[in-house]
Amino acid sequence: MCVLQRSLASMRDRGATAAVVECDASSIAGGSTDWLEPSIAVFTNCGDDPGDLEVFGDKQEYMDGMLELIRSLKDADRQRAVINADDESYKAAEAACGSIPFLTYGINTDADVRAESVELTLWQTTIIVKTPVGRLEIISNLVGRHNVYNILAAVAVGVLLNVPLADIGAGVESVQVVPGRCEVVNNVLDLPLDGEEGEEEAQQQQPKLPHDFPVVVDAADTPQRLATVLETLREAGAERVFTVFGCDGQ
Repeated sequence: MCVLQRSLASMRDRGATAAVVECDASSIAGGSTDWLEPSIAVFTNCGDDPGDLEVFGDKQEYMDGMLELIRSLKDADRQRAVINADDESYKAAEAACGSIPFLTYGINTDADVRAESVELTLWQTTIIVKTPVGRLEIISNLVGRHNVYNILAAVAVGVLLNVPLADIGAGVESVQVVPGRCEVVNNVLDLPLDGEEGEEEAQQQQPKLPHDFPVVVDAADTPQRLATVLETLREAGAERVFTVFGCDGQ
């Protein structure tokens, strides 16, 4: 039994009724998801990381590995899929679903779950989301366009689970930070932003940096991922970016 199955069994024994599992192509190809029967499988994207391509040989084999979990879905009454309609591999992901019902999400396409408007800043992200059951506004501390896609995927899963939109929005907004993923570390005290109650007192505790000078930590470990982070920060409004790289953050 693999580590994943042991972990899920332990969670079940302690009363857990649901789990979110992140799977990469190498894990799927290596058998880590064997005997896993997900209720919902989410296809986010087919990247071009050199390390992944080296493992699989070429991008087609890498994409096939990524989609193997989608292809494993067989129960159209119980199982569902969520697919990023903006990804270049969308058509292949759609075909992999077979008879399994699925929802799409995206920003640039007329997806089932779509960001009708996106406002990116270095401190927060505001999204108006259209879904098959209505619209909702989400104001999140998660920074960057990639997090807009992550939020849309989460909303799509919530819709498939028949979670009320208000609860979906509240759940997303409750996530303050994902450590090491575009993490604004000079707001670590969860300080109020400009104009919020308690700002004056909080300013006295703030590290000695201007309030409009965010310090961001990200686990980018390849040139491609670092370039994506820098692009994300500039899109969010950064006019100058000072980069320190090569530290693994221990």
